[in-house]
Amino acid sequence: MPPHTALLPLLLVVLLASPSLGTPLEVDKDAAKAMHSIIDLPECQELKKICIHQKSSDNLSMLECVLTFSSSQLEELPEGCQHAVWLQQRQLQLPAWLEHQFLPSYCPAERSKLEGCLNSVNLWSCLDQQRLKLPQSNACHQHLRRGYEALGQDYSAVDEFYTACGSLVEQLKCGRLNVDHLPSVLSQLGTVQCLQSSASKSGLDATCQSAVNAIELQRGMLELFRVCGDDLAALCPQEKAGTAGGFKCLMRHKNHPSMSSQCAQQITQRDQQMGSDYRVSHGLAKACKEDIKLNHCRKGVSEDKHVRLAQILLCLESVSKNGTKLAPACLAELGDHRRMLMTDYQLSPELLSDCADDIPKFCPEEHKAQLVNGLASTGGEIIHCLLSHVKARRQQRRVTTQCQRGLETLIKVSDAGEDWRVDPVLRRACKPVVDAACKDVEGGEARVMRCLLERIGTPVMLPECEQALLIIEYFVARDFKLDPQLYKHCRADAELYCRAKKQWDDVQNLQMDPERGPMILPCLHRMAFSEDEHQTLRPECFKEVKRVMRQRAISMDLIPEVEDYCLNDLSLFCADCTEKGSEMECLQKNMDQLQNECKAVVIKYTEEEAAHVELNPVIMSVCGEAMQQHCSAILKSGKDNGKQAYNQ
Repeated sequence: MPPHTALLPLLLVVLLASPSLGTPLEVDKDAAKAMHSIIDLPECQELKKICIHQKSSDNLSMLECVLTFSSSQLEELPEGCQHAVWLQQRQLQLPAWLEHQFLPSYCPAERSKLEGCLNSVNLWSCLDQQRLKLPQSNACHQHLRRGYEALGQDYSAVDEFYTACGSLVEQLKCGRLNVDHLPSVLSQLGTVQCLQSSASKSGLDATCQSAVNAIELQRGMLELFRVCGDDLAALCPQEKAGTAGGFKCLMRHKNHPSMSSQCAQQITQRDQQMGSDYRVSHGLAKACKEDIKLNHCRKGVSEDKHVRLAQILLCLESVSKNGTKLAPACLAELGDHRRMLMTDYQLSPELLSDCADDIPKFCPEEHKAQLVNGLASTGGEIIHCLLSHVKARRQQRRVTTQCQRGLETLIKVSDAGEDWRVDPVLRRACKPVVDAACKDVEGGEARVMRCLLERIGTPVMLPECEQALLIIEYFVARDFKLDPQLYKHCRADAELYCRAKKQWDDVQNLQMDPERGPMILPCLHRMAFSEDEHQTLRPECFKEVKRVMRQRAISMDLIPEVEDYCLNDLSLFCADCTEKGSEMECLQKNMDQLQNECKAVVIKYTEEEAAHVELNPVIMSVCGEAMQQHCSAILKSGKDNGKQAYNQ
């Protein structure tokens, strides 16, 4: 045996400096001399027969040998031997072990040059770079290469688990080998199963539990791709199994006629898990990891606890709305998940529980299709069906209050009012209109939505597009924060004059709800025409308020301060009114018969309508061109105070 290999049998010798969890492993040199190597352990005697081809019997050689084993060979190794080999692979990532065992034994001459890597963030990357500077014939060069290869390709992914659970694995002797040759952190699945059974009484500490949860999530994804292997190859040939892109592609095709029911059921189960724990979406968790941490999106929830997808999306959207830039990859994931939410209601736990009775009651056809096929509706139909029943005139045709709250949350989390492409039903219904009338409009900040609203009542608008559009705008009209341009330009004025909260995602901000507090937009409208020169809106906000009030006059659904008080009267007197602006005209004609609350708000709106002609859609549609020709000066000034109608 060459001289430099004399100390090799001692390489595995490492003792805990303290029996308490989390204490780094230290080497007791005196005890090291008395310890046996892996091949001398009673549990590892079989290695003498199987690894006879190895040139050396040192621990690193035994690790190299075991890494070539088949699944059946690994399974036959006693647990004690598996733990010893697992420990050897773990020790390759411990700076203390490398400093006191590896370098003195394998690289004594090069030790001084290599010790600088021990404090490096990426220890083995640094060592490998130093290795390349050595001649290939150099013994240290060869041993560094052996150590690097023995770590495995995914060693950096496993490092977090080693750090979080290594000491507990050592204490419980739970190190297990990768019997099924699984990738990345799934290589630790056997170790995790041992930890879960051995620590069942005392439980795992929060840090280790979080790492275990991450492996369990990966395990679920592995099972999904196992079941959906043929579906992925047929429907998503460009995507690879196990990737975020592959999962998203399968989700998009969940309702495809050729998808197997087993695969669709796996995706549905994954959807439900993702709604309760955002980390199930590996792409989102990875791309937004730093943004979630920097912006405290977990809000005090410990790492071992689940955080709902909605909480994370709301937090990230709030950060973006309030001017902080997110990483491009995180922004892309955010957009993908917003579209997913509007496509599949099963991603929203609130809808699953709060609308459980409403779905079969109001959406029987869509619900029947789900039960028969074992699938969700084909691209958001159940969601849109529920949304349409929020704005139903008759109380008995409206969804329950708790279901309405769940739908309000969905619209806010998905931010459907910002991007017309987020909602699949709206996208399908309005694409011909966008192609014909809005194709040159810049995307983002609801610009296309605004273009579509301005086309209502024109020949280019399609009935199905108008219906889908007004459903989304019904919710936007009830929360000024859901209109990106209005929020951007009027946020400061709303905080100053209308008691709006500062945070976009403030879940306690109940005043935005018309049933539970003052409305922001009507307040801004009053301020827009205030005669007090010390209380006036900024020009850019004034412009947006005028624009929104003009758009809201299209439909009673978009005037919550009137509609929410006049539901019964609208149902009684105006059920057949479908023309633009006809519902308000109907209420005005039946003024004497209206209930007191409804009469009061209609009178108030009528007075505002008389003073501000843009609130009267009938006049705007009939006299718009004449006003542009004869009253352009007043139009440009913005504040007509009734002068336009008078001059006409």
